Amino acid sequence: MRILGPLFFVGVVLSQLSGQAPKKPASLSDAIKAISPSVVQITYVMDQFPDETRRALNTPFFAGAAGTGFIVNDEGYVITALPVLSTFDNFPGFKAQGRIYPSGRNRLLIGLAMPNLESSHLTIRVSFTEVSFTVTDRDTIHDLALLRPDLPLFVVRPKNHVAVLSIGRPEDGEQVAVSGYPLAKTVLVSTSGAVASSWAYEYFQRPVPGSPGFWLPDTRDIFLVDLHVNHGNSGGPVYSVETSAVIGMCDA
Repeated sequence: MRILGPLFFVGVVLSQLSGQAPKKPASLSDAIKAISPSVVQITYVMDQFPDETRRALNTPFFAGAAGTGFIVNDEGYVITALPVLSTFDNFPGFKAQGRIYPSGRNRLLIGLAMPNLESSHLTIRVSFTEVSFTVTDRDTIHDLALLRPDLPLFVVRPKNHVAVLSIGRPEDGEQVAVSGYPLAKTVLVSTSGAVASSWAYEYFQRPVPGSPGFWLPDTRDIFLVDLHVNHGNSGGPVYSVETSAVIGMCDA
């Protein structure tokens, strides 16, 4: 993940407004409550190990968190960061008993957190329902990926929430928050801060179509926020504390 001092790059999400304009929340707590139902965890599963690997790992599969995403329409489509889909590039195999074994079949899934329940008789926490998906579109310039769940999310969770997207550049100093699933945690974690610069840009190189080996310099609009971002927040929403509308996606 790219970090520049205390500033973190956030890729701007440009999309049409989704749903109705949200009411202005009275506090950061209200903003988190408004956005959290739309935030999902992108998880990975590796299975079909060779028998020797299964015995060495003492498990038939290996699972973990790859990143974060958020629901953007009533059909349950999810936006996440494009690098999240490259999670398996970091896992070419497992080292067991001094040898490298192939990781077997790899799967990425959308993980929807079910409501927590706590009573005098029963406590349920960090319970997820996982759904496979198809990547329907990629934006390599802005590191965006659009995912279509193979099973409609409203079937899995009837009251799935759709994030309201806001078009426009945020104001310098505007209070913002990020919600996501840190890689080592199964609970949604939110942090807050402010827009440090809404007019930043980043240089990068893009390939010339039809001319292998040739690259052109280019820039992309980003904005910088001054707040703490956890590993695993990639693909998660950056939203206004004042309106709870999503103004961008956490890129790094």
